[in-house]
Amino acid sequence: MISNDIKLKQMFLRKNLSESREHHYIKTLTEVYEITGKTPSELIVEAKEEEQPYLVNNVPRIRDIDDRKITSYLYNYYESLLKKNIIDSTINYKLGCLRAFYREYNITLPRPIEINIPPKIIREGDIPNLEDIRLAVDNTSVRNKAILLLMASSGVRSSDMRNFKVSDFTNATIDYHNGDSIEDLLDGNYKNVIPCWDFIPIKTKKN
Repeated sequence: MISNDIKLKQMFLRKNLSESREHHYIKTLTEVYEITGKTPSELIVEAKEEEQPYLVNNVPRIRDIDDRKITSYLYNYYESLLKKNIIDSTINYKLGCLRAFYREYNITLPRPIEINIPPKIIREGDIPNLEDIRLAVDNTSVRNKAILLLMASSGVRSSDMRNFKVSDFTNATIDYHNGDSIEDLLDGNYKNVIPCWDFIPIKTKKN
């Protein structure tokens, strides 16, 4: 039901998110629905209504952010995540998804909940060297070998790697074959094929 919500679908179309990111938003807003009983569209309508002025003795007032339901929803969701014993970085990410959804519709938000996430310190030996990569390549399947070698030789992020399709590879190797299927390339007597394609990394596509 949440995945078909009109407000959520509109956001997906505008932001052109990856399937993985869309899944995270759907998961987060499904969890929020279980707490609030409100769909994403209902959350936005309610939040916009609470931002409107109201009269008290014929004097217009604006409801303080601390008194709005959006604030209680964020804290209730935070408390529900704490009970699940998940790591702080995951909690922070889920809260970020919820806040990003509200921001997409220009909703005023309360201050973020501060979560103390210790910085990840990279030490010598944490980054795989050539021997580590060779060991991994020699002890895995053909599929994983192709993934490892492409990532190691190109610097492509794993998030971008997961979105590659067979058609991307055939388009990138079009100089070596005349068809549009992987079979056309595999059936040919090609060696030292060097794919070449342009793509915008998901993490930096806004820039």
